[in-house]
Amino acid sequence: EVLVVEKLGLMGGSTLMSGGMIHAWGTDEQAEYTGTTDDNADLMFNYYKGCGGGFIDDEVCYDMCVGSHDDFLWCKECGINYVTVFGVQDIPGLTEYIRPRIHLPGDETSGTAGIPGLGHFHVNPIWERAQKAGAVCETNTEAKKLITHDDGAVIGAVVENTDGEVRIKARNGVVLATSGFDHNAAMAKAMSKTQYIALTAEGNLTGSC
Repeated sequence: EVLVVEKLGLMGGSTLMSGGMIHAWGTDEQAEYTGTTDDNADLMFNYYKGCGGGFIDDEVCYDMCVGSHDDFLWCKECGINYVTVFGVQDIPGLTEYIRPRIHLPGDETSGTAGIPGLGHFHVNPIWERAQKAGAVCETNTEAKKLITHDDGAVIGAVVENTDGEVRIKARNGVVLATSGFDHNAAMAKAMSKTQYIALTAEGNLTGSC
């Protein structure tokens, strides 16, 4: 049994409002749309590590890169269609690790990079699959803090909805899906200076999560 608590009034959060892009290596779409057949998890990892400014946890990052291929295939199993693949601009010192890995979902009419709101192409099919499996979502419900056992194990969470605070005990585990930190000025500045500069230049940084 799965309970999702969502701070906003609808499912999807930042993903719903995003351009819907997902990074993956070695996909059929990568080969079909860009002719790229030499990409792999190691190249992807070295790119992220080079962009990380010393803040990258190598083990976690490498695991993410290795898993991105299967994650992408799972998204396709959920019914998501990808219509465009492209890459980032060249970054001095990282050229050899850059490949077109950015996959954009669409319906054959919406495959244009950088359009906010295409995230629904990801959110809707995945949430539909979750609901069919029995998942329940409580919107307008904010996760406030974790509940831990004396030995430090996480056993639940304190959430707040319109009725006040509620303590929820988890039988099997708690998953934190906290999105990105690019709307938090302090974290963006400390951990991703290039992102911080880009966001402040574009006037998109709000300064709070």
